[in-house]
Amino acid sequence: MCFDRAADIYDTTRRAVRPEAIEALAQELSDCSSVLELGVGTGRLAVPLMKRGLQVVGVDLSRKMLDQGRAKGLNRLVMGDVCRLPFRPKSVDGVLAVHVLHLIDGLRDVVAEAAAVARKKLVTIMERYEPPDRSMTWAYGQAVRRRWVQPELGIGMIVPPRRFETLVRYEEQESAEAALTALERRLWAVTWDVPDDVHREVLAELSSQFAGRTIAHDLEVCLLSWDVADFTEAALERVGA
Repeated sequence: MCFDRAADIYDTTRRAVRPEAIEALAQELSDCSSVLELGVGTGRLAVPLMKRGLQVVGVDLSRKMLDQGRAKGLNRLVMGDVCRLPFRPKSVDGVLAVHVLHLIDGLRDVVAEAAAVARKKLVTIMERYEPPDRSMTWAYGQAVRRRWVQPELGIGMIVPPRRFETLVRYEEQESAEAALTALERRLWAVTWDVPDDVHREVLAELSSQFAGRTIAHDLEVCLLSWDVADFTEAALERVGA
């Protein structure tokens, strides 16, 4: 999924990266002389990690997102498909994949590619809602018959990560009106391929259900780190099942 359409507004419409996440990633990747970030986007992770001394290479499908990253000082960027990485086997120590796995249909392909190019580890940060059904995005996804899937957890059930740590837990409050406006403007990728008539119908349903409310839920930010040697062919087949 290409994010060209969101490049100019991406940084201002997405949740800020928690400092606890940056510090944990810098620590987890400190034994990596080189890191490849899948779906590097505008560099929201790559830039602060680079400032902490990590050598980060980024790959993304969106030229416009990469242009935003270059404007922030990133210069090791490649336009490419994370399911067919244009890198030699075992050419980097670590692979970072954050806010990208849920966008990919061929989950086995991207994990296999990550395991092939990395010498050491695959690392991700994920956000987990409690309870999930209070999230407006979750409600939209359910209405258009999308499964609420966090592939990081699914991979972890098949290949247990060497590290799984909750970094921070906090309450987030969201104005239903603001969330409905964001959905109406199709700011989130979950809305992009939904037909206009279905989109309008779902928004009407959500408006009648949530209008005027303040939505509150707990949000956990978790770090998962795998040894790429654990992604055997048998394990990859189960990831793709």
